[in-house]
Amino acid sequence: YQLKSNNIFLKKEDIEKNLEKVISYQEIPLRSVSVISQYFVYKFIKENTNIKVVLNGQGADEIFAGYTDYIYDYFIELIFSLKWIKFLNEFVLYSKFKKISYTYILNNLFKKIYFLVIKKITKTKINAIRKIVDKKRNIHHIYHGPKFRSKFYEKSKLKSHLHSVLFSALYKGVLREYLHYDDRNSMALSLESRPPYLDQNLVQYGEGLPSEVKISKGISKACLRDAISEYTHPDIISYNQKKGFIFD
Repeated sequence: YQLKSNNIFLKKEDIEKNLEKVISYQEIPLRSVSVISQYFVYKFIKENTNIKVVLNGQGADEIFAGYTDYIYDYFIELIFSLKWIKFLNEFVLYSKFKKISYTYILNNLFKKIYFLVIKKITKTKINAIRKIVDKKRNIHHIYHGPKFRSKFYEKSKLKSHLHSVLFSALYKGVLREYLHYDDRNSMALSLESRPPYLDQNLVQYGEGLPSEVKISKGISKACLRDAISEYTHPDIISYNQKKGFIFD
């Protein structure tokens, strides 16, 4: 495929030496040292190429269900919508694809359901208390009213469980933080970083896709894998690990 791969290996000293500088660029606390790894990727591009504009993959996981945790949200959706045969089929295929045991998957699934229930109960209680307090203080918060809610938020409540989870991740999750890191790291080295997956048309198209298109046969981001299958190596299409920056 005539692609050149460049590997960057960081040492402990590299992180210690550049930690304060990267924090000063970001102006917020760092979620992890992967922010520093990203800085070194852009530093390599700056020092070894004439590239001025780079593309990143931010948003793809939130739109097309790429993170591992989303498979369990899909399982929950199938269970509570009474699609049990579909659930069992996806469950078995996911186990084969990831090469993990049924016990491991069930353990994670039960934990997910447990915390989902606890979250729902806690949120209900907090909302009830807030309404009582607001009523006594004669306060009407703008975020209680329909004008505050975007059309996307209203749509999210009408669709599937997975759709609601992805919506929250896209608009209210850590993606905003990742975009901040990316912007500050790239601009610190005079590079322009662009996230093509967050194109408005693609985002709206992705939001309209059903869950079974995004996760199929136990495979996440299934529609993206299918879309590029004839343009890239089969090993990339069938890759079953989800990894960020890796440290020894």
